[in-house]
Amino acid sequence: MKLGAQVYSVRNQIQTPEGYLKTMQGLKAMGYDTVQHAGAALTDPYLLRDLTQQAGLQQICPNIDAAPLMEDPDKVIEAVRILGCDSIMLPYITPDDFVTLES
Repeated sequence: MKLGAQVYSVRNQIQTPEGYLKTMQGLKAMGYDTVQHAGAALTDPYLLRDLTQQAGLQQICPNIDAAPLMEDPDKVIEAVRILGCDSIMLPYITPDDFVTLES
């Protein structure tokens, strides 16, 4: 079994590439194998993938807000694939996410 961390709990430490890498390395040192991306200001999936791999961790099931998914699902799917994941986590849906028949 692999041990994973949902990184929203360390979101304040992962807002820069340097902070992200240092925090991921710390999680790896604590015994974590995987991380679920959430809360970082970093949006480049290539950078996130590379920093995560550099720390020796694997991304799983990133946390995606409803708005980007509704606006451009193909872009979200591509970013998730770049991260090396095959699924996403939609953490919550609000009534505002369903204001039109299409949504």
